[in-house]
Amino acid sequence: MRTTTNFQGLPRQTLEQTILLLQDRATQAERTLQAVTADRDHLLQQLEALRKDLFGPKTERARRPVDAAQTTFLGVDAEILPEATPETAADTAVAPEEETITYTRAKRGGRTPIPRTLPRREIILKASDADRIGPNGEALVCIGYETTEVMHLTRERLELLVLKREKLGLPTTQEYVSTVPPPDRLVPKAKVSDDFMLTVTLRTFEQGLPLYRQLSLYNSWGAQLSSHYLGECVRHIATAFAPIAAAIREQVLRARWVHADETPVRQLHPQDHPPDRPAVATSFFWAWVGNNQVSFHYGTTRSSHEVRDVLGIPYDPQAYSTAANPADYDPTTWEHGSDIGFLVCDGCPSYNPIFRAETIRRIACWVHARRGFKRFEDCDKNAKRVVGLINTIFSENRKIRKTHEKAAHPSDDQRWQAIATQRQAKLPPHIAVLDQEITALRPLYAPDTNVGRAITYIRNRWKDLQVFLEHGFLPMENNVAERAIRPIAVGRKAWLFIGSLSALTPAAPGPPPCSALSKVVACKKSIRAPPAITSFRSSSVPEGTTRLIMAP
Repeated sequence: MRTTTNFQGLPRQTLEQTILLLQDRATQAERTLQAVTADRDHLLQQLEALRKDLFGPKTERARRPVDAAQTTFLGVDAEILPEATPETAADTAVAPEEETITYTRAKRGGRTPIPRTLPRREIILKASDADRIGPNGEALVCIGYETTEVMHLTRERLELLVLKREKLGLPTTQEYVSTVPPPDRLVPKAKVSDDFMLTVTLRTFEQGLPLYRQLSLYNSWGAQLSSHYLGECVRHIATAFAPIAAAIREQVLRARWVHADETPVRQLHPQDHPPDRPAVATSFFWAWVGNNQVSFHYGTTRSSHEVRDVLGIPYDPQAYSTAANPADYDPTTWEHGSDIGFLVCDGCPSYNPIFRAETIRRIACWVHARRGFKRFEDCDKNAKRVVGLINTIFSENRKIRKTHEKAAHPSDDQRWQAIATQRQAKLPPHIAVLDQEITALRPLYAPDTNVGRAITYIRNRWKDLQVFLEHGFLPMENNVAERAIRPIAVGRKAWLFIGSLSALTPAAPGPPPCSALSKVVACKKSIRAPPAITSFRSSSVPEGTTRLIMAP
């Protein structure tokens, strides 16, 4: 039964108190509703972002506008048209438009030609005896060949190489004199060849194929190997690459600008690890890119000590990474990095010590700045608008670079100067519009929301995001480092974890996987592909080092 309240006969003061109480409850209910609505919108954004991460495209490229005539099979949007009837079909018929093409279209179709660098094996199909008899009974002869070229895949197989070395002796008495020396090998008494070990290493670090999968493949061919043996193969190859990796790191850290990025991997602790520590910990691979080379570094933490180890900055290992370190302010004490003027990196605080001396300037990455908005552009119109503004900056910068890359300049310095001049003339207006948009959106989002965190990220690095305007050779993104570290990011899904820290025993300039990774990526960046590493020689180099022979 519904009850009603009769306010007649109540004192005026009581009525006013009742009204104030109801107004206060209404205000509290409205605030509660706003909070619940904000939480709901936040959860919906998280749900949409997770759905996009799982099922959406992984690329962060700007979407091209879709032609309206190509949205459906019939060239129109079926959802906005009423159902066609015989009476309305004649009224809604539209005469087809004629298009006059005033240019010559490029010929389409055809297939990509087969690479001419592939090994060739000719198979001659001979005519039968019956086909060699002509229409009048005369004997036919071969006057040429009709050639067809196809690519053929030969199944891999294991071979047993038997190396027979001649034993020399006297012709009369057959007395032994000498034996031909064995060829140089990484491991003289190993039961696999150097090419076998190189193949295992390349498949591990270039193709992301873990050792246990390679092991099942080789054993299916009759190899009868163990996972430990394959691991030792990788270790020997990486040790041979260590001097080359050290030279690559020297070359990288002498660059005028360097890219840096890191990615996490899981490392398995030994069985006797302390009970209070987890069995699996997070470690990091670091990629340093410069002078068209890549150097990798492995660290068990993400602290500033890892950056100091790469640059050779003295520090107290027992001190906290964030503690004051006098060597950070004195670049003359650094082993490397004195030639670096700019470092392209993300907002990770691990890189902060190298900026304290003010000899290296940070270049913030615009892709990282856009990424926080990119995840929520499908569920937040403000985030979509910010992504569009950043894409406009990327597009204008791309046009400037392409224009001057094709133009003839007397020197590279003049080309960089021309690019910097065009950047400073055309990009600041677009950056100013983005600044106004970010400033207007900041009060609308709490700092702990998804878009709020993206706004805080871009605000905290606003000055570093504009450093690239000063010089034409500076990039505005860190995609070079992310592409270099991509094999690890893809391979760790199959590696599961790194077996132990003992598998990463330090060797100049880092653990064996870092040496192998640096060399594999160096080969990918050169004209020759990684499989072109065929053999090595150690006769004309110091003991303990190798000289690789790059096959054409």
